[in-house]
Amino acid sequence: MSAKSIVKKWVNAFHNADVDALASLYAADATHHPVADEPVVGRENIRAMFEREFGAAHMTCIVENVFNDGEWAIF
Repeated sequence: MSAKSIVKKWVNAFHNADVDALASLYAADATHHPVADEPVVGRENIRAMFEREFGAAHMTCIVENVFNDGEWAIF
């Protein structure tokens, strides 16, 4: 699966507030860098963070561009 297709799956899971699908896209030892908070380390901690955040508010991810370079993609 390409990095760009993983980003698309992530955005789809985010829009559906699907914390299990989101967590499944992270490696067990991944680090997630939220925009306004400290980094969150570990798939289970990332899952718990999304669960808390979706429980507190409806969120939308607006993708302006996806940049892909080999195994790396950012948006």
